[in-house]
Amino acid sequence: MSGDQAASLIAGIMCLVLVGSNLIVRRLALGQTIKLALVWAAIFAVILFGASLLQSNDEQQSTASPQLPHALQALHNVDYRVI
Repeated sequence: MSGDQAASLIAGIMCLVLVGSNLIVRRLALGQTIKLALVWAAIFAVILFGASLLQSNDEQQSTASPQLPHALQALHNVDYRVI
């Protein structure tokens, strides 16, 4: 397990402890507790999904070749070899 994976696992456990302790302290009925737990799980899932999209978008932009303006694209494609 790498350091990043361990940090991610610890952060996930901390989020679960935070939400779980909040639900325990409220002493709600079981049905309402499950409903709130699902809402919290959905919130964290959306946040993690958004973060992964941003990360993959950053990786794609860093590996993509820069786009040249139309006027410079023609110069870029010219073969300058001397025959």
